[in-house]
Amino acid sequence: MKRTWTYNALTLMAVVLALGSATVAFAETPTRPLPRVESAKAYLDNLGNNQKTDPRAGYTDPVRPDRPTVGVPPRPMLPRASTTPIRDRMDDRAGSSTRPVVRPGIASTTRPGNMSTTTRERSEQRIKEAMKRLAERLLAVIHRLEEIIVRIESRATKIDQAGGNTTDARADIAIAKTEIAAAKQDLGAIQAAAVSILNASNMAAVSASLAPIRTTTDSAQMHIKKAREAIQSAVKKLGVAARAIRQNATTTPRI
Repeated sequence: MKRTWTYNALTLMAVVLALGSATVAFAETPTRPLPRVESAKAYLDNLGNNQKTDPRAGYTDPVRPDRPTVGVPPRPMLPRASTTPIRDRMDDRAGSSTRPVVRPGIASTTRPGNMSTTTRERSEQRIKEAMKRLAERLLAVIHRLEEIIVRIESRATKIDQAGGNTTDARADIAIAKTEIAAAKQDLGAIQAAAVSILNASNMAAVSASLAPIRTTTDSAQMHIKKAREAIQSAVKKLGVAARAIRQNATTTPRI
């Protein structure tokens, strides 16, 4: 029992001595000040102020304050270079082009008095081509009707030789010829107007020549329509006369 108490006493003394030496060592060591850490709000405010500073005047880097950038010139902006030869060609074309862009089929929105020379010439050319096509179309129709009349007259002559009656059919043929002659007169007026339009030197002359064209064209189309109706009537009457000849041939008694 005495030995145990002695052991505990020695242990307690060792612990006390160790704590005392540690306290003395800590007291002899000089204390160091802790670094000052700014708040997040102060850091952001300082960063915003530095960013608002003119770069040419320089500013202090908030992350590395020991390296100021006073007097550092800004980085120059290099000109953008074309990366493809196609863009170079497009730039050259756009820079050297002086003619206005004209899209076909779109009417000009400028007034007639301010119409450009190119637009006026194009309008006159379209009118001239339209008049030429109109005259050629009417002339082709008239020639076609005249050829039909020639064949109808040849058939009427054969029916007359066979003893048929073609009086009514020939009357319709005469009406068709009269209407075709009137259409030819209108066609002559249209051709004269077309020639005057082709030789016109300005838009005013073209407008003056176009004034009677519509009336003359309507008249020519009316005469052509009447000629067709007369030709159709003549063909029907010749058919009736031909059937009458065949019926007489079958009903005639043999002697």
